[in-house]
Amino acid sequence: MAAAPHSAQIHALALSLDGQTLLTGGSDGYVRKYDVHATMNGKTMLTQNVRHGFVEGITRGGTLTAFWPHEEHFPTNGSTSSSVLNPPSGPEKDRLIGVVHSLAIQQDALWGLSGSESGNIHLYGVRHDPGVTRHVFRKHKGAVSALALTQDETNFEFGV
Repeated sequence: MAAAPHSAQIHALALSLDGQTLLTGGSDGYVRKYDVHATMNGKTMLTQNVRHGFVEGITRGGTLTAFWPHEEHFPTNGSTSSSVLNPPSGPEKDRLIGVVHSLAIQQDALWGLSGSESGNIHLYGVRHDPGVTRHVFRKHKGAVSALALTQDETNFEFGV
């Protein structure tokens, strides 16, 4: 059994087809990438401090290999969402970090998708340049609570 310790609520998980890469996202506004294979082979043990809040039988932890903020954009009408965790400032004034509601990952962990409360769906690199946004699909009518790739991975489906 493996654990992926988080300091905030986890809202979404996505596991690559080969079981090597796990993405998690939640209320802290960050997507985290874990190497599950290294975890299951016992390369990383949880310390007693980390393990304290978990079931006693869990002794191996996810190997965190990358993490990145789930960036959002201000709505054009000037209102802000309740999911805003860090208000923007300086050169980032038109961006903020928002809650991750859903995740999907390509079978070889080359790229992933994340859905947000604002209705945006982000396409970003996972294996190469983790977290670099390649495209943002906008104008969905509500929070993207579910994401799934089609079997041929040329399209995705989502639920709001």
